[in-house]
Amino acid sequence: MARAARALAVALLAALAGAAAAPRDSSPAPADLELAEVAEVPAWRELWYGSLEALHREPTINNTQEDVLAQLGAVAFLHCPVRNLGERGVSWVRRRDWHIISSGMLMYTNDERFQVLHSEGSDDWVLQIKYVQKRDNGTYECQVSTGGGTLSRLVHLHIAVPEAFILGADEHHVDAGSTISLVCIIEKSPVPPQYVFWYHNARMINYDAARGVTVQTEPGPKTQSTLAIRAAGPQHSGNYTCCAANTEPAHIFVYVSEGMSRDGVVVVKAVRLLATNGRFYKVHTINRRQRWKPASTRLLAEVAEVPAWRELWYGSLEALHREPTINNTQEDVLAQLGAVAFLHCPVRNLGERGVSWVRRRDWHIISSGMLMYTNDERFQVLHSEGSDDWVLQIKYVQKRDNGTYECQVSTGGGTLSRLVHLHIAVPEAFILGADEHHVDAGSTISLVCIIEKSPVPPQYVFWYHNARMINYDAARGVTVQTEPGPKTQSTLAIRAAGPQHSGNYTCCAANTEPAHIFVYVSEG
Repeated sequence: MARAARALAVALLAALAGAAAAPRDSSPAPADLELAEVAEVPAWRELWYGSLEALHREPTINNTQEDVLAQLGAVAFLHCPVRNLGERGVSWVRRRDWHIISSGMLMYTNDERFQVLHSEGSDDWVLQIKYVQKRDNGTYECQVSTGGGTLSRLVHLHIAVPEAFILGADEHHVDAGSTISLVCIIEKSPVPPQYVFWYHNARMINYDAARGVTVQTEPGPKTQSTLAIRAAGPQHSGNYTCCAANTEPAHIFVYVSEGMSRDGVVVVKAVRLLATNGRFYKVHTINRRQRWKPASTRLLAEVAEVPAWRELWYGSLEALHREPTINNTQEDVLAQLGAVAFLHCPVRNLGERGVSWVRRRDWHIISSGMLMYTNDERFQVLHSEGSDDWVLQIKYVQKRDNGTYECQVSTGGGTLSRLVHLHIAVPEAFILGADEHHVDAGSTISLVCIIEKSPVPPQYVFWYHNARMINYDAARGVTVQTEPGPKTQSTLAIRAAGPQHSGNYTCCAANTEPAHIFVYVSEG
């Protein structure tokens, strides 16, 4: 029975390919022998004509508009259910610029975040967008061309961008010996972050309990994270940052004064001033970006009353005339696909000059100072006040980010530069065996998936039957065992397999291309 059924399937495919239209006097071909086997199946005529009838049915599409909410940096799935598709194809189009993203399984974009998912036998054609960004927000349309026109369905993608802010002003003053207490609020996050990280200048301090640091985080619609530092000293002065996954960081500057008088506090403020063309300028934070504006007359008057102001003033002028130096040692940075890459550029005595980042493969200027010259929101320059390091951060790195980046500083004697080579590691998954796996009903399906070339071994590997995740289907005889390592191995076992277990099986892990295999379960 199984052999004849297989022959019937071959015959149907041959008919679609035109094999059935061969001349009567042609010599027998292998396909003719398969057709002869079909005649032995009693119900073959019914199956044959039923298949031909299905070919002539017009496709139908669920044209109900859908709203999809995805958090910045997460994965979005846009669904397009089509019945009776036949030999036609499903296309995805981005409406804001009418860009054709895909046709069938063929992609028409070089953005590797986009992928079409479709399981054999399924009516659903899913557009997957990894590491969604703000610019992905908008309407997408799936289309099917028919004899009567074009069928379409609209999917509206909404990107939720979590926001972080630290309660209080941009500056926080405490006396030495007291407790620094900062509260960070993260809101507008569909999935509340489980972890909020605090940094002092460029150093993460969440786990500095031995230094008097405690962090308490309460996840919720408005996640609240409280940083407390006991017995604060001058070494605790500086820039503090709170951030969570896929959230823009928030900053505050903390001053710790050692029993200073009013004059002492003014001196601390004066240190943050720069002498430019004979005037004081102060750094202010507006909308989370640094802006320069003249210091107020009142502040200048305060500084003039401090006996040490002249020394500070002339010291600042002297610093302005020093030539900058750059660590020009070339650096190699390895980042896993989908992770965050940090490219460092240490520059001393920068003064009023700016640091620029350039992508060498196309000589595209990415940034100058804190100003960005790219609309790719994954790129951001990180720089803490008082630090020599200018860091180019690239979120959700993709294959095309691989290559050399250069940071530059222009001086009177020419341009100083440093090269950073970014290498993107792309984990690979494959299922042992051929593309098809045949088992008898009642036996055990056993599949082994290997994930290699992953700098950070995945802790979880997910298995799907068609479009359904089955890792936790223990009640249905499913078990999954995963052993993380240089070559992570995940084994799927399904006891007492039946015809319902036939179909496409997929294994995948975070930031890894999935692997597929088709399983056939035959009854006898």
